[in-house]
Amino acid sequence: MPTPIPQEETIGQSSMSSSNRFWHFMAIHGVPFGLLLAGAAFLYLGIMLVQDANKAQNWPTIEGTIVSSSISTVKQTKGRKKTFHYPKVIYEFVRDGETLQQDRLSMSDMGYSKMQDAKAILADYPKGSKHPVYVDPNNPSVTILRPGEDSIANFALWFGVGFVVVALFAWWGLPKVANKVRFYTS
Repeated sequence: MPTPIPQEETIGQSSMSSSNRFWHFMAIHGVPFGLLLAGAAFLYLGIMLVQDANKAQNWPTIEGTIVSSSISTVKQTKGRKKTFHYPKVIYEFVRDGETLQQDRLSMSDMGYSKMQDAKAILADYPKGSKHPVYVDPNNPSVTILRPGEDSIANFALWFGVGFVVVALFAWWGLPKVANKVRFYTS
């Protein structure tokens, strides 16, 4: 007498517990949707920061003089130990008869993990050189030397794009993986 061939077990919605159905749904739809929302939030933040940085290109300018250029090095001691190098440029300008000093380079100054990147920024600002100082017309206490540049905006944009791409791949791939997972009732 021939031996019966075992039939591949199929899992239908009726054989899954409600808890398993919930996790199955979340695996297929919740994770990609969450990633998509995170990506959208980072993209929105990045776009807003880029727009602010670009608006600064139209701010009025005052001639400024570089007082000093240096690099500040900060060593992170908690978690992954890293070293960041921050270009520090102090510039001076006269506004309304008053001599003022500032040190803000761009809308969001970031540190660099490589010393040569920080040095490349400083190469543009040797002591004594003259540069236009961009003054925010809505808040004259905010001044920058590098309008249109925003490292954090670029980071947020690329981070957002990454999340969106991962979300799209997850929406495409997770249903295939989740449908192969067998949810047994207990």
